[in-house]
Amino acid sequence: MANRKNLAATQLSAGITTTDTSVLVADGSVLPSLPFFATLMPANSIPNSNNSEIVSVTANSIIPAEYRVLGETSQDTYTGKNLFKVADGTHTDNGVTTIVDASKISVNGTVGSNWSGFNLTNGTVSLVETIPAGKYTLSIGQPINFDLNLNFRANTSATQNILVATIPSGATQIIIDLSSSAGAVLMWASADRTRVIAVSDLQLMLEAGSVATAYEPYVGGIPSPSPNYPQPVKMVGGEQVVSVGGRNYSLPLGDIELFKVGNHQDYIYKGKGLNLLDMTTTPLQVWQSTVGEQKNGSITITGTGTSGVNYATMEVPNTLLGKTLTLSWDGNGTAKMVRAYLYNNGSPTTEIQNLGESGSGTFTMPTSLSNTQKVGLIFYVNTGVAIFSNVMLVEGNTAMEFEPYGAKDKWCVRNNVGRLEIDGSSGGYNSTYKWWYVSTSCPRDTAVSSMFLSSTRNAMENDLTMSACATATNAVIIRNSALTQADYVSWLSSNKPVVFYPMTSSSSYMITNTTLTNALNTLADVMAETPSEITATTGYSPAVVDIITPTRASLTIVRAQKGTTAKAFAEGDILANSIYDDGLVYNDNGVLKDASGSNIKLSSENIDFTTLDYQELRANKNTGFVGSAYTKLAYDNVLSEQGTGLFDYDITTGVITATKSCMVNLSASIYPASAFPACLISVYKSDTPSSDTLLARAGKAAGDFNGLHLSVSVKLNAGDKLCLDYYCNASVNANQLGSILFVSAEQRG
Repeated sequence: MANRKNLAATQLSAGITTTDTSVLVADGSVLPSLPFFATLMPANSIPNSNNSEIVSVTANSIIPAEYRVLGETSQDTYTGKNLFKVADGTHTDNGVTTIVDASKISVNGTVGSNWSGFNLTNGTVSLVETIPAGKYTLSIGQPINFDLNLNFRANTSATQNILVATIPSGATQIIIDLSSSAGAVLMWASADRTRVIAVSDLQLMLEAGSVATAYEPYVGGIPSPSPNYPQPVKMVGGEQVVSVGGRNYSLPLGDIELFKVGNHQDYIYKGKGLNLLDMTTTPLQVWQSTVGEQKNGSITITGTGTSGVNYATMEVPNTLLGKTLTLSWDGNGTAKMVRAYLYNNGSPTTEIQNLGESGSGTFTMPTSLSNTQKVGLIFYVNTGVAIFSNVMLVEGNTAMEFEPYGAKDKWCVRNNVGRLEIDGSSGGYNSTYKWWYVSTSCPRDTAVSSMFLSSTRNAMENDLTMSACATATNAVIIRNSALTQADYVSWLSSNKPVVFYPMTSSSSYMITNTTLTNALNTLADVMAETPSEITATTGYSPAVVDIITPTRASLTIVRAQKGTTAKAFAEGDILANSIYDDGLVYNDNGVLKDASGSNIKLSSENIDFTTLDYQELRANKNTGFVGSAYTKLAYDNVLSEQGTGLFDYDITTGVITATKSCMVNLSASIYPASAFPACLISVYKSDTPSSDTLLARAGKAAGDFNGLHLSVSVKLNAGDKLCLDYYCNASVNANQLGSILFVSAEQRG
């Protein structure tokens, strides 16, 4: 075929042959994640191919889902209600071996024949610390097939029992009355002599009151997490496995940890390339200051001169001339304000806009600059060290959440949860509330720690005995009310508790681990090919895949004709143009473009595109047209087919039958070899022409050389039928008219 790069070129003189049925629409102008498949329909059956040529381009595209991997945080917490203290370990006493693992007890063996007692712990260590008088419920979590006797004594050196509590065979709990005792410890368990015991995973719990409640392990008799009984903070990290369509795909997060505290959640996302300012370039000017660390989105400036007039200036790219821009930033230390200035010969001359000290501001770039002029953003600081972070320059008048510079289509981590290790070297002691605080950027909200219960600041103020962690406005606070200031410093330096807290402003960075980025890209491709239920399992806490924009299938059909070899395509030559979602654009110059407006070049390579439920058929009528009456139209020569399963076509009757619910696009065209009489083409939603089922009709007056064209799109359910007929008001010879049929169907979600 001639000139595949531009179907509208005037050099399109060679006829399209029956072998030119498909081309691949793709090169560097189309994103690899948007594969397009195009087909060209030849007009080989037209008697005079020099006067009429048909092009039909069908493009399918899969637009992958935009998704994020979300952080989650979980932690086991306990009330401290279980008073049954038992240490992990294994020992054998009187023929019975006891294994204690994570507060679950397994007992196996045969009780000795001389005496019935056996100790549930090694030696004379008590199971229960001294408890006050009262009623208690002792539960074991499951029934057993023998009587289990539990012996209470006044203390660890006592030789006589205060009480023997028996849990009968088949029971799971017993009420114990210690009302007459000031305290008691549980020492021994016993069963019948020579009793064979085989019990696994007993969950022994002693709790106040006469009602058994849900089991929890022993944590010192006080709420946990606590300094003596910490509970790990679980997050999304390590090796995560995401299941798509029943298949598992690995996400090796490596050292990335994703948390969620309150409504603040870390996540992995794909950057959009919104940030237009590179903060790692050499400053345009530095005045009465020194510039320290420069990172993507941040700069450290130390003011060395008069307070308020120290600064460093970053250049705004001149590719942004004439645009309205918004700068946003976070500032701490001695950070003051930012101004946009016009520079000439390296010096600031004219203020464009004072962006203020609030953390964001909008300005408009000049429309042009001379060779000696530049635009700079002046970052002012007071005397001392200042850090401007999360610096983001975007187009428009609205500040956006920070994204690293150069992050377009790069996988990034957004942290909305901070991690603070408290070692006593920073912060201070509040003698009123007996807590330790460390200043940091955070809202007045809860926080999470392995050693302290989460709580609000108000609750901590009202209950001085609570061991808790929380955030105040711009400070993380923890408390163990038994500690003095000196005790805090000593304890913190030894234990170094870590607190996870919500941050007032998020941070973001690009992922450099290629193994992970490749896995994230694979998952995106899989979701495009398999837009089905997505689940996530494995890991410390299940990864959550959040679909921002679902996978979409796009379909574009462009059909056009070239009237003569000397005539270029024009918009009026388009016979039908069905466009769904973000498809191709066929402009009035005959050039195909993708959704972003980039030119698309055509090559002769074929691909097997099977991810869109799509079917098409092209056919012509070998015998031409004969007669003058309304005649049912059957195209008896199939030129090409793509896909199956949506409709059937009968070449004998010309009836199209939908086999599934789908959208059907039908186009029929008649072309003259010379002037011909007035004609009609009609399409019906039935298998026999009927005025009751007529969908569309097109006609031409006698003597018109431009042909007759009809296009219709209709939703069909399984079993629905379409047929066509034609009418000419005078007889014509079989070779005077040619006809082309194009049918496509797409099943849409």
